[in-house]
Amino acid sequence: MRQLEHLKREIKQKEPIKISDLAYFSSYFLDNPENDNLDKQFSVVKKVLNNALRNLDQMRKKEGQTLLKDINLRIKYISETLDKIEEISSIIRKRRI
Repeated sequence: MRQLEHLKREIKQKEPIKISDLAYFSSYFLDNPENDNLDKQFSVVKKVLNNALRNLDQMRKKEGQTLLKDINLRIKYISETLDKIEEISSIIRKRRI
């Protein structure tokens, strides 16, 4: 986690590190003479990736709930409008008789 915090400071980012950030700074994590502890690096990347995937899953669930509310409101509006149309149609038919 120290490397991740170090990376956040290096790129001057206040928000949590995202997958796109890791991809952009992938050379930071690659095996090179300066970084010979690949297991620790992989552990950090794995934790960050798991966190990002958890956040993505939560976001998708929240988005799904929002879409469900919106669809239900639209169904209710359509149903109410249909009821009004049927009522008006009934009145018009009665007037024609």
